[in-house]
Amino acid sequence: EGKVHLKRANELAKDNSYLRDLSYYYNSIFFSLKKENLEKFRKADAVLKKYKTKEIYVLRSKILFNIGLLYQRENEPPKTIEVLVKEAIPVAKKSEDSQELSNLYKLIAVVFYNNEDIAKTKYYLDLSIKTLEEGKNKKNRYNEDLIELYLFNVEVLAVQKKINEAFEYLKKAEDLLKSYPLRSLH
Repeated sequence: EGKVHLKRANELAKDNSYLRDLSYYYNSIFFSLKKENLEKFRKADAVLKKYKTKEIYVLRSKILFNIGLLYQRENEPPKTIEVLVKEAIPVAKKSEDSQELSNLYKLIAVVFYNNEDIAKTKYYLDLSIKTLEEGKNKKNRYNEDLIELYLFNVEVLAVQKKINEAFEYLKKAEDLLKSYPLRSLH
């Protein structure tokens, strides 16, 4: 059903250059994270580069996040890190959206974790947690994102054999979960 609405939106946007440019982002949502779609993601980012608003920076950071995720799924960690650090993070900082920035740091932490670089994992995970905790904008999924980060941190701290600190983060996650007793976190 989403593609039907998107097709209609694309038709309505064809005579408005701004809406047509925005449509590159919305169309990119339906791209699979496969190498053959890399140029489509790049095109979506390139088209939006001329706009200098926080809202566009958020959309661009999402596109660049997906490019990083694409490289991660293709098992290309150096390219993942390069896209996220050199492109996505500077764009996300301009958006002033702490959740977007935190998600980028988290993906970098995941890449390092998957490559067993625990020191760098911890560095980016701490950045992700700090960015989210100190951020001003608490959109939907804020608590869920924070719980996920705390639990990831528990795992990393356990690997580092920092059990007391791991329990502290487990307690933080538990405290947040108490406010959602019947809610399903997925």
